[in-house]
Amino acid sequence: MIGAKGKSNWSEIPTNDETNDNIVTYWTPDQLPEPGKEMNFQIHHHFQP
Repeated sequence: MIGAKGKSNWSEIPTNDETNDNIVTYWTPDQLPEPGKEMNFQIHHHFQP
């Protein structure tokens, strides 16, 4: 699945203060693999102000 298309989803979890990390992300592929088939992937996120 090299170059597989999909969506990166970001969520913010509410916290009482800034001490805890509260951003999580997960990736959902556009095409799901067959059951039992292995998936290997890398994710690179780039942030800009």
